[in-house]
Amino acid sequence: MANGQSGGWVLPDAGTYHIEGRVHVVSDFGGQEDYWMYSNRLTFYMDPLPLSVYITGPSTAPCATGTWTANVSGGYPPCTYEWFYKWDCGNNDAIYAEGKNIIQPYALCDTWMPINGANSATLNFYLCGGDCYLRVDVRDATMQFVEAEYFVAGVGGIEPKLAANIEEGKNFNAVPGKFDLFQNYPNPFNPSTSISFSIPVKSFVTLKVYNVLGDEVAVLINDYRERGNYMINFDASELPSGVYIYQIRTNAYTQSKKMLLIK
Repeated sequence: MANGQSGGWVLPDAGTYHIEGRVHVVSDFGGQEDYWMYSNRLTFYMDPLPLSVYITGPSTAPCATGTWTANVSGGYPPCTYEWFYKWDCGNNDAIYAEGKNIIQPYALCDTWMPINGANSATLNFYLCGGDCYLRVDVRDATMQFVEAEYFVAGVGGIEPKLAANIEEGKNFNAVPGKFDLFQNYPNPFNPSTSISFSIPVKSFVTLKVYNVLGDEVAVLINDYRERGNYMINFDASELPSGVYIYQIRTNAYTQSKKMLLIK
C-alpha cells in the first residue's frame, strides 16, 4: 500500500522505478504528532514486453492505392520501418503489358522488392493484379528486430477499363532484353503511383523526380541494380498538385516521362 493505493499498479513503460512507502502518524507514544514515517526506497528495473508486429489492411488487391498498417507492441520506441512486396508466382493470371500502361504485378517472381519511401508504420501502395505478399521489417531503439508478412489476394490480371490500352506483351517475370522506362500507373494519381523500368544488364541506376521548374523533389533509386524488371512506389503526399517529370539514368540509357498529381 502506498499513497492510498492498494491492489498493485499497472506500469505502462519499461524503465527504472522507485517505490517508497510512508505512513501518516497522528500521534506516537513520545507525544509527537502529525508527521510522516518513510520506509526505505525500493528501486527496480522493468524490461519491456518483447517487440512484436502484425499487419492489417485490404486482403484483396484494391486496384487503387490501399493502406496497410504495421501494428507494433512492446520493445523500446521509437521504431523504424521498412516495407517490401513480392509477387506469388502461383498466380498465372498476372500480366506484364509492354509499352503503354503497366498492369501490376511487374517484378521478379518470389523476390522481395523494397517499397521506396515506405518508412513509417503506415503503407500507402497501389496494388492490382496477381497474388502478392507484403512484408514489414521493424527495429526498435535497441535494434530488436521483428518482421511480419501479409497476403493480398489478386484480382486475376488486369483492370477491364484498361484493356484497350494494352499492347501484346510478355510474361511479367521474363528477363528483359533492353532498357525501358514505362509510364507510371495510375496516372493521374493521388497520392502515390508506381514507376516501372527494365535493365538488361547490372547497372548503376538513378531514378529521380523533378517539378516543371527542374527542381529535384525526390530520389527514388541511386544504387546498383541487377538485371531485371523493377517497380518503385512514389508517394507524393507532401507535394502540391501539378505535372512532374521522372527520369532514369544509367551509364548507357537516359529516359524521362511526365506524370500528373491531382489532389
